[in-house]
Amino acid sequence: KGVFLESIKCYKEKVKKELLNTLINSQNGVDSIKKYFYDFLEFSSDENNYKGCLLTNTINELGTETEEKFVTEIIQFSTVIRNSFAKILTDYTNNDNETTNRQANYLIVSLQGLSVASKLLDKKQLDDFIELTFKNV
Repeated sequence: KGVFLESIKCYKEKVKKELLNTLINSQNGVDSIKKYFYDFLEFSSDENNYKGCLLTNTINELGTETEEKFVTEIIQFSTVIRNSFAKILTDYTNNDNETTNRQANYLIVSLQGLSVASKLLDKKQLDDFIELTFKNV
């Protein structure tokens, strides 16, 4: 359990370094969130095979009834990403607070869905999903 927990922490740091910091430091508004989705696909691929996200895969395999430390780490990180989306939406749109929060929730759920779908669907289908997702934001 300890080794797996450390693996989760290491994965989170890698995502933060390679993806999240770019998102947070971007000045491109909603386009930076869209880029995060595409970057996520690239990050989660291995020789044109998508592996999905370790955190999403863990919850899908173990559920929320597993070790509380695992669930806490995953939820905390998902919240950081969601809040990053919300901050960008707040800074770059004229939406009210409720709409911004709803859109941030929509985007984090969409990202989780993309993670699962990436293990099954081809690049064209995934690209179409991302493009349509951002027509709704």
